[in-house]
Amino acid sequence: VGFAGYPDVASGLQAVADGDIDAFVYDRPLLRYLLRGDLGDRLRLVPGSFGRQDYGFALPQGSALREPVNRAILQHIESRDWSNELTRVLGKEE
Repeated sequence: VGFAGYPDVASGLQAVADGDIDAFVYDRPLLRYLLRGDLGDRLRLVPGSFGRQDYGFALPQGSALREPVNRAILQHIESRDWSNELTRVLGKEE
């Protein structure tokens, strides 16, 4: 049984669609985005994850921008606009 690698996410998703494999594991937001296309009619994203992945912004050490950038990001991601934008770009979370 085990697992196999694929050269890119599109190849992995196509392998699921073709019935060559039962499941494909990848970054959830990217899968949500890609399944909005043609394969979204044939495949579905199941709930759950193997672990949280965070993203970040790099600034020079001691940057005066750190505090204002952190505040702006937090303010934005707590807004309804952020939630609406995620749904628009990635599709509805199932």
